[in-house]
Amino acid sequence: MHSDCFFFTGKSHNICEDYSRCGQIEGLSYAIVSDGCSSSENTDIGARILTCAAEKHIQNIITPDKFSKLTIDDANNICFNFPGIGIECLDATLLTVLSDTFCTWIRVFGDGVIVFINNDDSIKTIELEYPSGAPKYISYLLNKDRENNYMEKYGAKYISREIFIEKSGVEHFIKENDLVSDTFSTAVLNNTCKAVLLMSDGIKSFSKKVVSESSKGNIPVAYQEVIKELLPFKGYQGEFIKRRVKRFIKDMNKLGWENYDDVSIAGIYLGEEK
Repeated sequence: MHSDCFFFTGKSHNICEDYSRCGQIEGLSYAIVSDGCSSSENTDIGARILTCAAEKHIQNIITPDKFSKLTIDDANNICFNFPGIGIECLDATLLTVLSDTFCTWIRVFGDGVIVFINNDDSIKTIELEYPSGAPKYISYLLNKDRENNYMEKYGAKYISREIFIEKSGVEHFIKENDLVSDTFSTAVLNNTCKAVLLMSDGIKSFSKKVVSESSKGNIPVAYQEVIKELLPFKGYQGEFIKRRVKRFIKDMNKLGWENYDDVSIAGIYLGEEK
């Protein structure tokens, strides 16, 4: 069992506002993804601060309230020591996963996509989405006025959407749920799948160049198609995500694909080391 991560910049950004980290602590594997809000200032810095704070407290994700408070308080203390950087830099999603020998816990604050690679190489995805397009960031815990303003403007609508993808590529819609919490939490037994991946919502920003005799333009590429192209790992040794994503970037250029938004990916291989 081990973890890996990678992130890369989208066409619309000069600086990558996504970040990811992974590692091990006391025999546990973890992976973290954060996606900074483009309309807030310095979120490239904030995403890194938030990720590092979450890394410090990752063993607490089994109790989400404790984990979120410890993480955001630490991140806030770091920002306090940087003149000119306000708490708005912490306006970023936070996706976390932690595994021990038997079980894997996932906690998500904001939007993104969770991917489970099953033992037979079929795939289950959970897409987390705010229909308003404005996630409720963990940073709102630091300022009640900001949280109240968010709720007045956007409300609490938050959904999860599950899709099953057969090894052959055939897709099956499973279900859609309205979430009643500010966070998404789930857990799986490690023997039910071989890997768990976290992805920022940049995975949904891909488009394909289309050229005809009369025009040229871009059409969206469904994130499920991106995942099908991205996930055929040849092996899970070492930097398995980094290797595959670098290969995928070369392949997507051949396909005429491009990503508008930054993309960050992190995950844990749950199988035995070979």
